Parts: sequence; structure tokens; C-alpha cells
Amino acid sequence: IKTDSSGGLIWDITHGNIYDDSEGSCIKQTNDGGYIIVGIRENNIDQNKMIWVIKTNSNGNIQWEKDFGGLNHENVGSYIEKTSDGGYVITGSKGFYHQGKSEPKLIVIKTDGNGNITSTFNIPIPLSNRKLEKIIDVLGRETKPQTNIPFIEIYDDGSTEKKLIIEK
Repeated sequence: IKTDSSGGLIWDITHGNIYDDSEGSCIKQTNDGGYIIVGIRENNIDQNKMIWVIKTNSNGNIQWEKDFGGLNHENVGSYIEKTSDGGYVITGSKGFYHQGKSEPKLIVIKTDGNGNITSTFNIPIPLSNRKLEKIIDVLGRETKPQTNIPFIEIYDDGSTEKKLIIEK
């Protein structure tokens, strides 16, 4: 929906089809007066969730659209920003099933100005039900947390957290 400065309707357009549930998370106006939108598109037939990016013209009509993700994934696009080279950077989450459990990851996607991927980074997000296995110092020796001494917590899901307790 686009409105004028008084809230009057300029245009109202719906994108998607009857087989998809879709939702926009972030929209930005582009230099050409159009819009770039990121969100999620879920196919109701196979329940596959994809990061969905739409580039529109100034009237809200689609110029191009891209899906990012894959089978057995739960992908969500959260934020999009134009980059200095004319492309876009997209952040969101990518969850996939491995050995019977969901393993969510933060995903960062870099595209060119037409939505073609130029690079992707997956950053693991720790599972909420993980258990602390041990605490080690920077030399890899098991230790107990001490004030002003850095330490690393190692969890059963393979994730780690680097910490430092600072005394005031």
C-alpha cells in the first residue's frame, strides 16, 4: 500500500499467489523510485519456506523477484539494505533439519542490483536447549571462570561462547 503524505491511498497491490503464504518484513525505497522488499514465502503444497526478495517499480509492479533457501529449510528474510556498489545485503535466518533437530543459523546474503547472489555467510545460532560441557582458558585447559580472565564455554551442540567477567 502506498499513501500520500495525508494518508490518502495512491495504490494497493498484492503480490504472491493462491499456493503461497507470504509476508514482508522490510521495505526500502530504491534510487529509481521503486521499492525493494524482503520477507518470507511459504509454499502451502510442500511447506518450504524461502527468503523472498521483490524489486518493484514506483507503481509497485514487480520488476524482478528472487527466492533464497532450499528444501527442508525454514528461511526468513528480516532486513534488506542497499549497498554502495548498487546491490543489496539481506539478513535473516536459515533453519534446516539435521539428524532430527532444527539447526538455525543467521544468514547474510549479498546480491548485485538484480538480486543475483554474490556471496553468502551462515553464522550458527546456538540451540536454546544446549548444555554446557566444559569451560576452558585461552590455552585450552579446563578452568573455572575468574574475574578479568578470559574463558571459553563449550556446549554439547558444538557452539562456543567467549566470555570475560569484568570487575567494576
